[in-house]
This record gives sequence, structure tokens and C-alpha cells, in this order.
Amino acid sequence: MHAFVYADNWRSVGKDIVEGNVYVITNLYTREAKGTMKPTTSKFLINFFNSTSAQKLVGDDFMIPRHKFEFVDLGELFSIAFGYENVESPEFAADIIGVVEDFEPVILINIMYSHKVSVWGQLSVETNKNYEKAKKDDIVIAIAAGRRLQPSSQHTRFSIPSSPVHVIETITVQQLSQKTNSDDLEKTFMCSVKISVVEESENWWYLSCIKCEEDAYKYEGRYKCSKCSYIMLVPVKRYKIVVLAGDSNEAFNFVLMDKAVKRMVGQTATKMILDNPKTEDGYPKKIRDIA
Repeated sequence: MHAFVYADNWRSVGKDIVEGNVYVITNLYTREAKGTMKPTTSKFLINFFNSTSAQKLVGDDFMIPRHKFEFVDLGELFSIAFGYENVESPEFAADIIGVVEDFEPVILINIMYSHKVSVWGQLSVETNKNYEKAKKDDIVIAIAAGRRLQPSSQHTRFSIPSSPVHVIETITVQQLSQKTNSDDLEKTFMCSVKISVVEESENWWYLSCIKCEEDAYKYEGRYKCSKCSYIMLVPVKRYKIVVLAGDSNEAFNFVLMDKAVKRMVGQTATKMILDNPKTEDGYPKKIRDIA
């Protein structure tokens, strides 16, 4: 469901909301979603009052996805485009994902006077920097809230009015091991691996800070974060599992953190400790079965 906040109301609640976190929102109202280019297919949207409050959810609820898309199949884009009475103002924005093929040299062009458009704007700038490398590997892109226009005689046109386009580079395990500079640490890569061994020499969970998720240790009858120094009564138990994984050419040790493991095994570390029988050396069967 899409949420809408007027500027005056956002000033009172916006300082408490950070993208990527999960919140409990109270004191709001819903209304019918009208207009064009709606980002979701829900018939309703959320509106905030100036008295709306947002409280960050403590812990990581793995049942709430960080990102949600309603992807449209590439084969359906033509029928969707021609189905609108006004193709310039469709009712819904479309999300698609696909592999970019047959690259041509990418340049910035004035779309108002050209009929031949593949990509433009910041996407063109960033793609052109890595053009030679991009020709050798598959590039997967996800377009969120795009507008499908009728095709010209040469090219399919896809308008992106405001949402960012995320370019995800597909790489091998060996290439991933070379992504060590500071710029690479902020990027997202797609690397397919197969887990062959769950390393059982280390514990599979750890005590973590309730604010930043780093290790917490006992401190004067309580617990203290090793990074932000936050003091808490009870820390959160989170997964941290070392596995051996790789592709057909290389294999390395990977550390699977809490969010990834929860999605694999379907429950939190605390619930795993309480509900699942342990093996003789302490590793639950569900974790061993990841390999």
C-alpha cells in the first residue's frame, strides 16, 4: 500500500523515519487511491496526520520484506501500453526486471526530439563508465515505477519519471573476491553459489546490540555494545553462520548473517534455540540442512 504525507505533516514525523527500517505507525487514515502512475495496485492509500507517530520496530522481523515489487512480465508490456486510453498517463506504474542485451554505445540525448531511446539520464552516465566491461557480462536491471509507452518503429520506449533504476552486475565468485575497495562495499552484486558445507567450528548465533546489531558483551550486570557502546538489559540473539560455497571454478567461506539465515530456515534464532532439538554438538538440523 502506498503512503502519502503532506509536507507540513512530514516535518513532524519525518525526522523519526529512515529508509530501510521497519516501523509501527499509529494514528493515520486511509482513502481511495486515485490519479495516475500509482506505484502499487492497491485500491487504497495511507495518509498521515500531523499527530501520526512512528516507532521503530526493535529487532528484525524477517516476515516483512525490505523491498516489494509487482513485476510485469516483459511479454505483457505491449498489451498493457495499448490498453490505456492515454498512454502518457497510465493508471499504474510498472515494475520490470530483465537482462540487458545488444548494447549500443550509450550517450546522453534529448528525449524530446529523439525517437531512438534505450536508457538516459543518470543511468546513461553510470552505464557508460563501465561500458566495455558490461558487454562481457549479463547486466540485470530492475525498473521500479516505470511508464510503458507505445514503441517507435525502431525501439521500445520505457519512461522512468522519478524512481531510481538499480543496475545489478552479475559476477563470478572469483570476481566477487576482488571487490575489496571502499566503492564496491556500497554496491550490490549478483553472484550465484552453491553451499557445500556448513562450518560447525563456531557457534551459529551471537548476542547482539538491539540498536546496531553488533556484538554485545556482559557489562556490570547488563550488556554493552562493542561498537556503539549502548547499554541494554537483554541483547538480541541473531544468526551468524560460516559456510563454504562457490561456483564451478572457485569456492570461499561466506558468513551468512541473521537476515539471510532467517529467510532460509523460516524462524528467528531465539525460536530456533527454544523449539528445535539440538544435535550432540549443538548444531540444529535445520541449519545443517542449508548445505
